[in-house]
Amino acid sequence: MPPGKSCGYFTPNHHILIVTPSWSDGKSELAIRRGVGKLISMVAPDAEAAAADTLEVSWAKQRRGRQTHTMNLLPHRRFTLETRLSPAEVVARLRGAVEPPKTFAFSRAERPLIGHVDGAAFEVIRAIRGRNSFIPRVRGTIEPAGGGSRITGTMRIHDLVIVFIGAFLLMAGSVFIRMAVDDLRSGRLDAPTLIPLGVLVFLTAMTLIGFVPETHRTLAELRHVVDASTAEMH
Repeated sequence: MPPGKSCGYFTPNHHILIVTPSWSDGKSELAIRRGVGKLISMVAPDAEAAAADTLEVSWAKQRRGRQTHTMNLLPHRRFTLETRLSPAEVVARLRGAVEPPKTFAFSRAERPLIGHVDGAAFEVIRAIRGRNSFIPRVRGTIEPAGGGSRITGTMRIHDLVIVFIGAFLLMAGSVFIRMAVDDLRSGRLDAPTLIPLGVLVFLTAMTLIGFVPETHRTLAELRHVVDASTAEMH
């Protein structure tokens, strides 16, 4: 079949129905949808999709710096601590610095970390004054390494918070896309269109401001507790 802009369909009585699709402002609408999608992925990243998009080729290593810079915008971190302490000593240090969650949220913590230590695994958050729904939750494991130990793990926002914020971003993004497309078709920009865009930017900024600084404070606290010689976060 030769290429063309229209499609022909045979109908009864030897008639032909010709359909010519058209889409106005398609390029602009696609750009808007991509922009909203990036904002949502910054707060509620899809780890499986990110892994599927990873190119395992030699030249991909040359772009590692750029990829790391992009990943640093997401509410998810990986960390590694190296210490001369044995795994048993690291576990003992963590047990001494971690207290179980209190029944009443307004009760002041007496230790720097809150959570639990289960053998060579632990899950904690940093004890803070006040409330921060975006505080990183740390999940880590301890393993022997050389003459000491290596602690590896992740920091991320609570799953319920990710779902909650992701739902708000999705709704605000859908409204913004619909209003922006209507403005493109009418040829004018209405002020109400900027409201859902403002919500998108505000929620994204609020999440990152509440999460990113706390990851550095939490890593510093863990480093102090286990007397780590090196600490890396990526």
